[in-house]
Amino acid sequence: MSYAESAVSLAQYAFNPDEKVLSRNSFENQLESYALHVVEDRPVSNKYSYYLKDGEIFIDNSYSNKLFLDPEERGGYSRYGTRKAVDMAIKNKGSVILHYSPPGPVAFEEGTKYDLVKPYHEGQLYLLVANSSNEVDSLAISVGKEYEERVLKAFFKRDYVEESPHHPVEKVKYYLSNPQDKNQGIDLLLTYLEGISYIDDFNIHKNIRGEEFRLSEVIRDMMLGWSGKIKPRIKINYEELYNLAVNKGVSYAYFQQLGAYHPLYQKGGEMILGGSCGGSSVSNHDLGLFNAYSFEQIFRTENFLQQIASPLSSIFRMIKSPLDIKDGNDGRDEDYECPDCGKIHKGEIIGSDRSTWRKECSCGHKFEC
Repeated sequence: MSYAESAVSLAQYAFNPDEKVLSRNSFENQLESYALHVVEDRPVSNKYSYYLKDGEIFIDNSYSNKLFLDPEERGGYSRYGTRKAVDMAIKNKGSVILHYSPPGPVAFEEGTKYDLVKPYHEGQLYLLVANSSNEVDSLAISVGKEYEERVLKAFFKRDYVEESPHHPVEKVKYYLSNPQDKNQGIDLLLTYLEGISYIDDFNIHKNIRGEEFRLSEVIRDMMLGWSGKIKPRIKINYEELYNLAVNKGVSYAYFQQLGAYHPLYQKGGEMILGGSCGGSSVSNHDLGLFNAYSFEQIFRTENFLQQIASPLSSIFRMIKSPLDIKDGNDGRDEDYECPDCGKIHKGEIIGSDRSTWRKECSCGHKFEC
């Protein structure tokens, strides 16, 4: 696989085929996270624990893998705000710390690796709670842009939300720089939110298939997520997929999982994936040709498989939100139309191997490459 191919299209499938499988447990967690957030596009993550040592944040209790916080993401504000939220949690053990990353630009200036990446189309609300062992638990909630103000006023103090700037960049800086102490534990917060849901059970998230998640459903998933018990909607033989990844490669495991979901979610042979704004999908053609790419320029980290399941990591945020390339000069040829059915297909990656180009439309028309 050439770098030109791998550098453009994590947007297509949202996994890195070149990463090593660290262990069965970590790979199973990653596949579950991929199923929940990329394939099913669910709004709440499972809880993930962070471990502090010598001023560093680790994502494993053996202190071997540091939390990846990209300094180029949002001008460093994501990194700064996450560190501030973790420190606040440690100083206020047992209390929920709220940290919000709004929709909007991934970077504030040109010249970063994110120049061609579309803005985040939804917000991510993080809940952090530290315990007496200086471990910090966190889960993430996806917040639809159209529901944002009502959601934030339910979680945060009203004046904190009303004082936020209107300018998109300044708004992002405001929320990322100012995590808030809820001054109550997770159980009290859930009880408080349940009370709100009885009066007004409003929407929080709409996924890529138009499935809406109301406050009461999000509360239920928060309860499950805080115990690590949110499970995918279909059963997957993870031992089989782990063995497949070890013996043949990570891509084979992911595509087998995608193939298991395809009959459930496909329409006209295409299965839309989360974090795509309607752009990323898997077709019968893709499953047959086995075209697997990665957004390698962004996601070169040794512990990618663990980071993608970690709510506070830059990788989780980017996987969960859109990784579509901006319209225009996006590294692809122009989109093209099937002459038989009129369906529009994405242009091929400029400079890519012709053998990887689409050969057939879902209607059966053969393309001449």
